[in-house]
Amino acid sequence: MKTVTALDLRRKLGSVLNAVAEKHGPVTITRANKPLAVIISADDYQERCRKASGGESPRSCPPKWMPGGRNTAKRPLTWTS
Repeated sequence: MKTVTALDLRRKLGSVLNAVAEKHGPVTITRANKPLAVIISADDYQERCRKASGGESPRSCPPKWMPGGRNTAKRPLTWTS
């Protein structure tokens, strides 16, 4: 599993996302040498959801906004702070 620091992720976000999507390999994000998060591809996430639910997609997985999710209507994501 590839590991990248949070600082490097900020600098190389596009290339890290491309690598995750194309190679389907998870990337661990670290801060102060401690694992903070893991990035996986959308396809891998959907597959893990299917496996966890016994082959059926559970109601909350994948979320509505994800292709193949409960609601596939095209709508922009909005972020609030």
